[in-house]
Amino acid sequence: MPFPPRLAAPLLLPLLTVALAGAADDLRLAAITQRLAGADWEQVWQGTPDGPKAGFAHDVEVFHSAPDSLRLIVPAGAGPANSRVVLCGAEDQVGAGELRLSGMVRLDGGEDLIAIVSVHGFDADWKRSPDQQLAVFGQGAARGAWVPFSGTATLPAGLNQVVLQLAVVKGSGTVRLDDLAVIALPSAR
Repeated sequence: MPFPPRLAAPLLLPLLTVALAGAADDLRLAAITQRLAGADWEQVWQGTPDGPKAGFAHDVEVFHSAPDSLRLIVPAGAGPANSRVVLCGAEDQVGAGELRLSGMVRLDGGEDLIAIVSVHGFDADWKRSPDQQLAVFGQGAARGAWVPFSGTATLPAGLNQVVLQLAVVKGSGTVRLDDLAVIALPSAR
């Protein structure tokens, strides 16, 4: 099956691999793959708007697997910050059940740097479901080295949107994501 034209462009792509079978799942996962490739990640939110600006971008110099990683930089004084991508939209028809993801994370920064990879959702009325942490990297976590993570979120019924979020909740520094993989996705509704 050919990729959509947007995926065929030289867009620093092999960031996501998917391990699911079935034609319906392949179509749903092609849309998710496109979003996770980086083009659909939303701008950074930060807790101290008047402070130094946090930034999010592809990093072609530091990565676990070529050609790039996703990088969130939070300078001192920026406060908490995050970047997020819609992992599954209403068109993906994700039902209730387990969503499992894995990947690699790298922290570069002070010992007070705490980063979280989490998932949350929104229903048809835009009511937000609670955050479910897939991985937490905190004080004492390795700095300057790639660390594997995997996590499972249990999606409730009735979600129209599922969001993957990378956040720095304390401290300052750089957090990178690479080798993201969807291991399991709930069946279609």
